[in-house]
Amino acid sequence: MALSSDTTLTRREGHSFSFPQKGSTKIYRGAMVALDANGYAVPGKAVDKLVCVGVAVRGSDNSSGADGAVDVEVVQGIYLMKSSDIDNSHVGGWAWMVDDETVSEKNRVGSVSRSSAGYIKAVTKGGAWIKFGK
Repeated sequence: MALSSDTTLTRREGHSFSFPQKGSTKIYRGAMVALDANGYAVPGKAVDKLVCVGVAVRGSDNSSGADGAVDVEVVQGIYLMKSSDIDNSHVGGWAWMVDDETVSEKNRVGSVSRSSAGYIKAVTKGGAWIKFGK
């Protein structure tokens, strides 16, 4: 139903979110975090059909817990990630997860498809600046 008077919206500042973590996993501070097909947070890795949601603010250990027993806090933004194959010709394109700290310009290696990490914003000798989130 359309509004018929003023309303107050619920608002959230910043780009910090918490997600339920997959059981039997450990996520380190600074790791790329992705959601699996069931919506549980896992460390970034080179598999298809993950949704990268940002970088872990602090470590989160659910190695002995069930799915969703703990939450991991994730922040979106632009972060410098390791990469050996991204150069300035890739700026503006997608980066793809290799593991929880590394990105590539290749979305596939052999028969292994990778999930997207985010947009490549810039490149330095230390790696690639990746924008996580919209």
